[in-house]
Amino acid sequence: MKPRAFFFHYNKPASLQAGRAQISVHHNNACHLVDNIVCNVPVRGRVKNTQPRFVMAGRAASFEYANGQVVIS
Repeated sequence: MKPRAFFFHYNKPASLQAGRAQISVHHNNACHLVDNIVCNVPVRGRVKNTQPRFVMAGRAASFEYANGQVVIS
């Protein structure tokens, strides 16, 4: 599979609603809310002028979602 761009960030509104920390993972023009991330690829911080102000971004070939967690490799 060809590596695809992705980014993730802390989602404060979703965290307040859920009562626990929530992370938004964005890839393939979709947003997935997860409780935890296992990231096995290099990522870089990116400062943006709009919200979210800071995201971690990279490229990965595999995204596996299970039990509120995503494994990125």
